[in-house]
Formats: sequence, C-alpha cells, structure tokens
Amino acid sequence: MLLRQAWNNLLRFIFNPSSGPVMKPQRTCGHYNYKLICIEAIMAILLGMIVNACFSSVANLMATTIAEVLGTTNNIDQLNKVEESIAKSWELIIFAVLIGPIIEEFGFRFSLKITPVTVFVSVFIMSIYTLGLFMLGKNPNFLSIAILISSSIAIATMMFLATRHNLKGFYRHKGAWVVFCSFLFALAHLGNIDFQPMMIIPYIFQFFPFLFLGMCLAYFRIRYGLVYSIALHMLNNFIAISSLSLQ
Repeated sequence: MLLRQAWNNLLRFIFNPSSGPVMKPQRTCGHYNYKLICIEAIMAILLGMIVNACFSSVANLMATTIAEVLGTTNNIDQLNKVEESIAKSWELIIFAVLIGPIIEEFGFRFSLKITPVTVFVSVFIMSIYTLGLFMLGKNPNFLSIAILISSSIAIATMMFLATRHNLKGFYRHKGAWVVFCSFLFALAHLGNIDFQPMMIIPYIFQFFPFLFLGMCLAYFRIRYGLVYSIALHMLNNFIAISSLSLQ
C-alpha cells in the first residue's frame, strides 16, 4: 500500500508538479508518516540511479562517437572526471555531501514555498550559480565577481518586488516555477563541461538525470519541508560519491 502510494506520489508530481493533493503534506496524529517518507526517499534515489545510468550511458556513447568522427574531445567525459576528482579529496567530499546540498537547496528550492523573502534568497543564489557559468570563466577577477554579485542582487530584488506585487499570480503558476527551478538546477550541474555546439544532443541526455533529481528534491521540499529535501540531497550525494570511491 505504502509502496504504491509512494510511487504514485512521486510520478504524479514529476509529470504534473502543480497537481493538488500531492502538494499537501500528509500527517498522522500531527506527525508525518515517516514510513512513507523513507519509502519515497529510497524510491527517489533508486529511480534517480536508473535514470542517470540510462541517460548518462547514452550521452557518453553519443559524445564518444561524435568526438571520433569529428576529431574533437569528449566533453561529456569532463563531468565524469570532475566527479571522480571529488571522490579523491576529503575536503571536496565534505563540501559535496554537507555544505553543497544546503546551499543548493536554499538556492533552487527555498522559494518553492513562495514568499517575497524566499524568492529573493533563491533567485540571488540561482543567479550566482547560473550567471557565474557565463561571467566568471576559468580565471575570475575582482571586476567580474563584483558584476556577478551586483547583477544577482538586482535580479533578486526585481523578483522580490514582483512577488510582493502579484503573490497570487505566482501561486497560480507554481508548477511552472517548480520546473524552472529544477531546470536551472540541472543547468548549473553541467557547468563543468565546455560547451560545443556539435555535442548538443549528448548534453540534453546528460541534462535529464539532474532535472529528474531536481524534481524529486522539489517534491520533498514542497510536501515535507526544506530540511527533508536537504537530507535527501545529502544522502544522494553521499551514495554517488561512495560508489565512485569504490571504483
């Protein structure tokens, strides 16, 4: 019963994030159903591993084929090398498992409980993440960092004012906001790849596992709260890095 409920909850949200009943937290005698939460967490991680294995394998195969035909480098493989380097450094492991998930959850999912303040905080962090991919490059300097921060503050302030002016409008399009935040979350995780136009299709395949993870984390954020999405994010990163360390 719980297994079927967890399956239906997750998939219904992923394919229709604005669906009504799944957005409401379930409590039993004032408390969450922790058995259901554990089953949903395990299911989200297992489904994420399956999605990642399928799409990443196709992306790597396509990128390798394109690189051999055109005589270029397999840029998709850069992401794998970055992940492997993280698994070899205790400092990076601590950041990826403990610090990174907190920053990313505040950036990409804090605003899913929509208020002007949560939108400001999230948009500021999301702007730092996404604009930084294009503005900083490999050799950032003081000017580029200053422009990035000021631009992010300006964008976050505009979104803060827009939310205050039309809060009901944001709630009417909450599903679209969930998808948008998950889209930026996935995009930010492809920032370690040097973009090449001929690799656009492998990029798209590599993009979907991060989008799926973002939607699963959004589900936990909306249904149970930010602490639960942070915990799931930490657990997911710990399992991913542990699997790389064992290779």
